[in-house]
Amino acid sequence: MGKFPKPVSPPKSVHMARRLRERALTKSIFLGISARALVVILEMGAFFLFGSRALLVDALSTLLDIISSLILFLFIKLADRPPDENHPFGHGRYEPLAGLQLGIFLAALGFYMGIHNLVDIGSSQEEFSLPPFLFAVPLFAILLLEISYRFLMRQNDTLTNYKKMV
Repeated sequence: MGKFPKPVSPPKSVHMARRLRERALTKSIFLGISARALVVILEMGAFFLFGSRALLVDALSTLLDIISSLILFLFIKLADRPPDENHPFGHGRYEPLAGLQLGIFLAALGFYMGIHNLVDIGSSQEEFSLPPFLFAVPLFAILLLEISYRFLMRQNDTLTNYKKMV
């Protein structure tokens, strides 16, 4: 096999579109992280106050989403690097790796919680009732995450327009 071809510098419009895309993605990621951090705080607080294991699992899952978003942010930064001598086509393969790690983390958490709940089914525990107003915590989380989702969809439309600029 021969050497890689020399890197080709893309036109300035590509650099501008990349910068706009990076800013939009950064804004979206940190807005999502902020919304999910609020959800984690509320659900963990409700878990410690009332002992709802469902809220604990949801809080852990949301915390995992935050960690995954931070990793995704890092990988987006790595993927946006321009082509170089060793990567003449750029570094864009980092983004799918971020998605893969998210899938692995969620599968591991699901497996752990599934085993934990199966063990709990076999053990005898006292039954206790949760306060009826506790449903407000996951309801607030749903509303907050829905608002965040709609914002992200709007950002996606903006990013699609950036791609058309190139």
